[in-house]
Amino acid sequence: QAELGGSIDATAFEDPDGSRYLIWKNDGNCCGLPTRFTIQPLPDDGLRLTGKPSDMGVVNDEPWEAGLIEAPTLILKDGVYYLFYSANGYDTEFYAVGYATSTKVLGPYVDAPENPSSRAPGTAP
Repeated sequence: QAELGGSIDATAFEDPDGSRYLIWKNDGNCCGLPTRFTIQPLPDDGLRLTGKPSDMGVVNDEPWEAGLIEAPTLILKDGVYYLFYSANGYDTEFYAVGYATSTKVLGPYVDAPENPSSRAPGTAP
């Protein structure tokens, strides 16, 4: 993804069925490009990507994000996948956490209408 600013902020997720995935973002905010989260299956040993990458449907296009999304974290609760992420400048009072949901691990994910769910320094909107 060099043409999209590179790939950073990778994190792993293991589904209850044992399937493993890698999630990352392209670093589009480095160079004025859209930033998106991508998910791709991993084999049991977790040492390489398999299958096709899937765009998770979350892009840095909300005003509260100020062009920056990062640090994806995925959890599953009661049959719903929650993709949490940070947004805005980490060194500002506007740094915040948002989330998106899906009923399928590969998405698409839909941003929560109440985003951001919390703001620095640890306050809820």
